[in-house]
Amino acid sequence: MWLVHPVVGVKALQPLIDLAGAQHGLVHVRQLRASGWSAWDRRQLSNDGVLTELGNGVLRLVGAPTTSEQRILLGVLGTGVHAVASHGSAAYLWGALHCLPDGPVDVLTRRDERGHRSRADCRVHRPVDWLDVGTATRLSIPVTHPVRTLVDLGATCPQLVRSAVERLVIAGRVTPDGLRRSLGQHARQGRGGVTALRQVLDDWSFGDGVPDSVLEVRFADLVSRRDLPSPVFHHHVQGYILDAAWPDRLVAAEVDGWGKYSAREQFQKQIERDALLESIGWRIFHFTWRDVTRRENYVAHVLRRALRFP
Repeated sequence: MWLVHPVVGVKALQPLIDLAGAQHGLVHVRQLRASGWSAWDRRQLSNDGVLTELGNGVLRLVGAPTTSEQRILLGVLGTGVHAVASHGSAAYLWGALHCLPDGPVDVLTRRDERGHRSRADCRVHRPVDWLDVGTATRLSIPVTHPVRTLVDLGATCPQLVRSAVERLVIAGRVTPDGLRRSLGQHARQGRGGVTALRQVLDDWSFGDGVPDSVLEVRFADLVSRRDLPSPVFHHHVQGYILDAAWPDRLVAAEVDGWGKYSAREQFQKQIERDALLESIGWRIFHFTWRDVTRRENYVAHVLRRALRFP
């Protein structure tokens, strides 16, 4: 049932609550005007503790939790109708980063947009072009396309680009080949983040396939760095799929995150698979995250001996 505000009277609050609920607890005055709320209505809603004014035309529904997504949308709504989340803020929304980077959120807007300005909580960018900005939304927030996001991230946080690329490739949002094709267009614009992204792609060792995890990418990097023979990733044999295999030598490597054996049934199937494949001549070596990331010499030594590679 719709709530009825004691001062506004017959005007129902439920549409306002629904709108704010779909926008992380936020609304903009232009949205309120479009819904028929007058300036007097807004003042009464603020006075009576329904909305809190946050500045730049943005209001928050009282009681709405403060989240990273709300922080980003606050910057977007407060910048203008053409604004979109960008750089580290967009990378976070796409799932490319564990958490939102410290400092102001990043927002892109058009150069001819009036009224925009950088604020303590929001860094406003005005690029000369709108390449790969697009009209995407993530979690109800306008956001730059993943390719543009990675390039822009390289301009502000180059150290985060590698992990961001890995996560987006694994999630299927981008492909290394697609990123390489787009890189030339962004390079022609003289964009600062191109160098960081190009370096990640130059070092990409997994090939054109899609890794199942960051650990697989790290393992591919290790094999390439140690000049070991290139394996076939996700090799199919006897109805099973091996993480990495050297079929001509009947050698396979499995990279095991801790979640791989979290279920007893999954662990049992792994043991059965190894036994069946070993019975037909395969040798299967298992390496953990710690092995791959902290014991590189050990992993390389085991594989070199197994492959009889000098």
